[in-house]
Formats: sequence, C-alpha cells, structure tokens
Amino acid sequence: RLAAIDLLGNRCKPQAGTVAFLGSLARGLPIEATGAWHVPAHALIALATRDAERARPLIARYAAHPNLFVRVYAANAAAKVRDTAMLQRLLDDQQPNVRAAAVQGLSTVVGHAEDARYIAQLSKDDSQLLMTAAAALGGTTRPEAAPAMLDAIDRLTTQRRENSRDGRDSLLATVGRLGDAKLASRLRPYLRDFDSQVARHAADILGTWTGTKPAAEPQALPLPPTPSFEDAVTMDRAKVTLVMVTGDTIEFRMLPFDAPANAGRFFRQASSGYWNGLTLHRVEYNFVVQGGSPNANEYRGEDAFSRDELGVDNDRGTVGLSTRGHDTGDGQIFINLIDNTRLDFLYTVFADVVKGMAGVDRMLEGAQIRKVIIKS
Repeated sequence: RLAAIDLLGNRCKPQAGTVAFLGSLARGLPIEATGAWHVPAHALIALATRDAERARPLIARYAAHPNLFVRVYAANAAAKVRDTAMLQRLLDDQQPNVRAAAVQGLSTVVGHAEDARYIAQLSKDDSQLLMTAAAALGGTTRPEAAPAMLDAIDRLTTQRRENSRDGRDSLLATVGRLGDAKLASRLRPYLRDFDSQVARHAADILGTWTGTKPAAEPQALPLPPTPSFEDAVTMDRAKVTLVMVTGDTIEFRMLPFDAPANAGRFFRQASSGYWNGLTLHRVEYNFVVQGGSPNANEYRGEDAFSRDELGVDNDRGTVGLSTRGHDTGDGQIFINLIDNTRLDFLYTVFADVVKGMAGVDRMLEGAQIRKVIIKS
C-alpha cells in the first residue's frame, strides 16, 4: 500500500481524483506518537509532489507531531513545496534527524543563502546532522565556516568515540576544500588521531595545502574485550526475546561460537536494558529491517567499533551487524527479510530468529522495541 501511494506521487499520470484522494489520506494523520502514521505521511509526500498548494497547509500538523519520523516527513514535504519558513522552524527541532532533513531541504531550496543556519548546526554532535551540514556548506564563501567545522571536529575528538568517524571525516573533507595552509596548525594534531582513516585524511589535506604530505601516525584505542568461553556457553543456552510495542515478540538464538565479540556485545546491551525503547529506523522491503540507534539513524550506536566476524550466511531470519565499512560495527543490527547472498562474507551474522519472523515481516519504519527479555 505504501509503495502504491509513493507511485501515485512519482510515477502515475495525473487522473481525476488523484490529488483529492492523496489529500484525504494525508489529512488522516493520528495525533498519537504510536498511531498509524505511515499511510498519511507517504500520502503527504506524494501530494506535495503532485500539488504543492494543497499540501502546504497540511505540513504544520506534521511538523508539530510527537513522532520524530513524522516530523522528518514534514521537513521532506516542506522541501518539496519550497516552504522556507517551515524548514527554518524545523532547524530548531530537538531531534537531529529532523534538523538534518531541514538542512538538506533548505540547501536544495535556497542553497548558500542559509549558510549561517547550517554553520549553527555544527554545535551539535550527531554525525548525520554534521555530515548534512558539511555537505550544505560545500562551496560556501563564509570565512567562519572552516574554523567552525574544525571546532566541531575538535569537540567530537575529545569524546574518543570511534563511531564519530563518518561525521569527522565528512567535516574534514569540506574543510580540505574550503581551507588553506593558514589552518594547517589546527589539522596537524589529527596526524596522531585514534582513527587511522581520520589521520590519513588529515595527512592528505595537509599535503594539498602545504605541498608536503606528512606521515600519519594514528594512535589506536584499546580493543574491547572478547567474551570468555564461559560467557559464550551462557549466551548459547539463553533465549533472547524482543517485545515490540505492537505486541509482537521475536525470539533470537545467539551464535556466540560463530561471532563471539558481536554476540557478546548484543547480549551485554540487552542485559543492561540498552535496547528498551529503541527503534528499527530502516525498513527495506525484500531486503532488511535495521535499527538499534539511540538517535534512530545510521550513525549513532555504541562508541567503540567491533571487528567483523564473517562466516555465517545472511539467510532469511538471520540477525546481522550493521557496518559502514570493514570492522565498523557499533552495535546496530539488521534482520534479513530474504536470503541476502550478496551480504555473505561482508556482514557479520551473530544470531538468528527462531520464533516470530511474521512480526519482523510486519515491521514498518520506526517500529519500536518495548523491552528485551533474556531467559537462561
């Protein structure tokens, strides 16, 4: 149904009643955070594509909704109808995903006219928001942009979070294009960064700025501990159940002898209550559902990366580790909806679903975990 609504906005030829139909669906947004918001939100985007003037009055209700995913749809719709005032308003949203969508929308609609607002977003620590702001500031003529980005990199670096790599690396890329040798002293400390990718990137930029590429000498953080054999036995015997807000229950069987480090991390997180209230923020039909981010996006999980543990196939119902490159797991997971052979030997599988796969198949974007129960 959602796919059909999307097609009404993007592919289908205009027909009598199409706009009215989309409008009726978009006006059906429930007021509750956990209400059935998916159909109205998809209809709003389709309507904004079809008829901006009819969609525009509806966006304010979405922008004020308690569900963060709905507010992201509000920002996306505002960009489609070129509602600059609404996008500016959403830049002050408390949730970084909404801010990122608003930055991207403003960048598309007005370009560098709002560079000061993009620079203001650099005071936040969410990698997705920082990456979006860095992209929006590419090519800016504002002299304060590059120093502000370096300030953001400095701030994130003091936190010693390995999973800040994407945000810091994106900021570095834009600084490299905007800056020059006058900023070299700000960049040299990163030659000894704890992240080898950041250190190499800093060396490349300094080489471009100064004509002499220095050596990168990264100082790696200590590796997280691996579970003991006794820990693996405990996980192997345990029953781990995700209880969803919808009432669905999904039981995992851990695979600690195939992927001890990543099974151990998930088991530790589940035991501590870390997963309670988190969402599956990404649903790709006939592919995967993914989540486990405190910020409900791709770029925030636990601070430390874990190593890949490859070998178990990504068959339907297996539970894998979401990564953004080799050895970059930060605790986010995905569940394979089909046999994803192309993921084999690229993504770690550390568990599989033994009961409740029908509940996984029913998941929609933003599906929320009420709690995780572990029984020995």
